[in-house]
Amino acid sequence: MKSIKALRRPAFFLAAILSLLLLSVMTAEAAVSITGTVKNNQASPVAGAVVQANDSITHSQVASGTTDNAGYYQLAVPPGTYDVTVFPPLSSGFGTATAAGQVISIDTVLDFVLVPMGTAVLSGRVLDALGNGLPNQYVNLAATGSPNTLQQTTNDLGYYEFQVAPGSYTLNVSASNYEVPPSLNTPRYYNLYNMNLSLSADLTFDIRLPLRQVTVHVQDILGSPVPD
Repeated sequence: MKSIKALRRPAFFLAAILSLLLLSVMTAEAAVSITGTVKNNQASPVAGAVVQANDSITHSQVASGTTDNAGYYQLAVPPGTYDVTVFPPLSSGFGTATAAGQVISIDTVLDFVLVPMGTAVLSGRVLDALGNGLPNQYVNLAATGSPNTLQQTTNDLGYYEFQVAPGSYTLNVSASNYEVPPSLNTPRYYNLYNMNLSLSADLTFDIRLPLRQVTVHVQDILGSPVPD
């Protein structure tokens, strides 16, 4: 009998190991992925957003991930029904978004588009040193730290206007004024920045160029003009 038991032990352990290996393979095969992108309402990727998959019945968190610089995320979950929620960075000005009751049985792509919690209007005029409106000036607005830029060109009276989510922005004004009438007191080229413009509500922001015209008359020692 002892010899029979001794023969059965290796077979028992082998069966146990095979069972564990089979269970591991089945568990790996059961996992499916939820992937996609998170973008804002201007189709720009939202980096640093947290994406969570919660069980729709128990509401417990099953998986969580963070979007990369391209707005891409990836979660691994067992098949089931989930509420997938995106939590954008607090400084983004965008609200959360949820895809509820998603039946996930195979690899699934879920893309999200975030919308602003509120809208702030930034408007004003670009003026020369004498208060005249400057047409055809480039006004650029970008959320602080973002490479995505909105651009407008001032109208004939120098007006511009943006509608954006509340937040912190960089404002840039520039121009190559080779076609601007000489009567407007502005240089041929300039490039100015306001690096920390905070928008929490509608704001009228006139930009008067801090520049002055300098007229130079070159003469020789006898007072005669020297051209060129």
